[in-house]
Amino acid sequence: MAKNFYYLVFFLLLAFNSFGQINAEYKILKKKYPTEGAVYLKNFQELNIDIVDKALKISTHSIQERMLLDNRAGLFSEYSIDYNDFSKITDIQASTFLPVKSNYKVLKVKDFKTTEGLSKNVFYDGSKNISFLFPSLIEGARTNLHFLQDISHPQIIPAFYFDQHIPVIQSIYSIVTDPDVELGWKIFNVPDSVITFTKIAKKNKVVYTWQVNNLKAYRNEENAPNYLYSLGHMVAWVKSYNIDGKNYPLLKTSKDLYNWYYTISKNSNKEHSPELKTLVDSLTQDCKDEAEKVKKIYYWVQDHIKYIAIEDGMGGFVPRSAKTVFDRRYGDCKDMASIITKMLTYADIPSHLTWIGSRHIPYRYEDIPTPHVDNHMIATYVKDSSYYFLDATASFLPFGFSNGFIQGKQAMIGMDSTHLEIKEVPVIPMDQNQVLDSVFIEIKDNKILGKASAYYSGYNKIYLTERLRDHRYEKEKLLKAVLTKGNNKFLLDSFDLIHLNDRDKALRIDYKFNVEDYFKSSTDEIYVNLNLNKDFFIEEIKNNRNFDVEKDFKEIKTSIIKLKIPEGYKVSFLPSPAKFLDERFGFETNHRQENGHLILEQKIYYNFLIMKKKEFEQWNSFIRTLRKTYSELIVLEKIK
Repeated sequence: MAKNFYYLVFFLLLAFNSFGQINAEYKILKKKYPTEGAVYLKNFQELNIDIVDKALKISTHSIQERMLLDNRAGLFSEYSIDYNDFSKITDIQASTFLPVKSNYKVLKVKDFKTTEGLSKNVFYDGSKNISFLFPSLIEGARTNLHFLQDISHPQIIPAFYFDQHIPVIQSIYSIVTDPDVELGWKIFNVPDSVITFTKIAKKNKVVYTWQVNNLKAYRNEENAPNYLYSLGHMVAWVKSYNIDGKNYPLLKTSKDLYNWYYTISKNSNKEHSPELKTLVDSLTQDCKDEAEKVKKIYYWVQDHIKYIAIEDGMGGFVPRSAKTVFDRRYGDCKDMASIITKMLTYADIPSHLTWIGSRHIPYRYEDIPTPHVDNHMIATYVKDSSYYFLDATASFLPFGFSNGFIQGKQAMIGMDSTHLEIKEVPVIPMDQNQVLDSVFIEIKDNKILGKASAYYSGYNKIYLTERLRDHRYEKEKLLKAVLTKGNNKFLLDSFDLIHLNDRDKALRIDYKFNVEDYFKSSTDEIYVNLNLNKDFFIEEIKNNRNFDVEKDFKEIKTSIIKLKIPEGYKVSFLPSPAKFLDERFGFETNHRQENGHLILEQKIYYNFLIMKKKEFEQWNSFIRTLRKTYSELIVLEKIK
């Protein structure tokens, strides 16, 4: 009976509304949100934390009410709820309230379809999805959804999202706890000034409530950081609780989180594998030093263990044994960390399981010491105060180079049963991520004929190599897109890939090409633009952008274009040097004449991972200056 209480109250309130009141509410909202197809009237969740039979019992009750505002109502009929093995849905009810004459006609949803989901996180937690259709949606109709969830592990309480993809009239998060529960919480991307917070003690409960009204629709933007950096939301957790006068810490500090991680994973890798030990001995027998042994083992795992991220339940947190991973030849990130650490143990080299979050996650362990902070696992090797983060999920990552999506993130390194270290993964500097394109061209038969060598290092090399080695990509088509120059008549005549399979050397691409109709000529003059590579040409940021801009990595791109001056011609105009130098981004370009050739040297760099809104104006100045440079022509005059 209790599980239907809120649903019954909602229906009764609607029944007592007159049609005039209903219609007035619709008109007010229609006027306030003229371009929106719908609004949330209420976005509510109640988190209940009780102590039952000397243990924590946690559940949530969610209510979502919407009103449809125009003839696009049908677009809102499809609905789905994601959940997993840690937050199982125990009851769900949904209905359409259709305005008919002086009241609402209730049309209940009867068919709910449950399917397996694929989590976007590296830790897969048994994601599932319940989908259904709200029936007969029309302009002025309302929808009501409520569902209950049981939280199986007190360490894993889902976040609450105040913002939604359509406007929200009222967003409320309420936590009802036993007085013996110490609560922690942190709110993200919602100013304190717009939140109404209350804390009320009544009977044997403490009720915390956060309410935000009149929220705009959340709209993400291209190249923005993950939505967690901008979406209004809240993370709550249990710090500790008391039973019979004794305090039990749960997630007061990152040490408590590590204690839980260690407890659930400490017995996962005790199984011995003679075959794996033999392999380690074979790999390391001729190595000169310890670092070479680590590299050999790391590269073997990258080459021979296939990364598959699908796990269920606690399998999303507990690594499998190295023996299992070795026998199967596949595993997820935890399994790869497990086999690396076990192989290093066989080589008598200490290493450590390490928990870390991807750059999609904005949290830090000191802010919220919960599993929300991390979604990935790697191994860490420490030598002479240097930390090597070994992530075999990136199949072509060189030893000593951290994976791009964990740059700048905190790593929780399990040193032993009671000790951990939290270290920040370094951000790879731009001078380690370079592209150098050295090009020789000549004008012949109304074409630009080119011969070039391009060198890719760091993440530029890693990401391009992974795509070139992926059989889904046609190499020639991919390289044509990467190497294209001049205009859309660029043709890649031939190419040769050098060091493609060597992680420790820059990738070199020797290639030949031709471009038709690139230069213009008259009776006595040839006009040619040596800016064959036009990086960032269309990347000016619009004034109405709301969110920061994120890049995958810092980098430097250098091109040297060398044009053989056609016989019978001389240079009559050469553009002046140009530059725009800023700490975060910039370029330098210089034309010169040397030994019968015209040479353009150009360097473009960006030295940031996230560019803040306050920097957009400076970025646009950089782009406008660069565009002006791109338009400059060299003029060759026929010798008379």
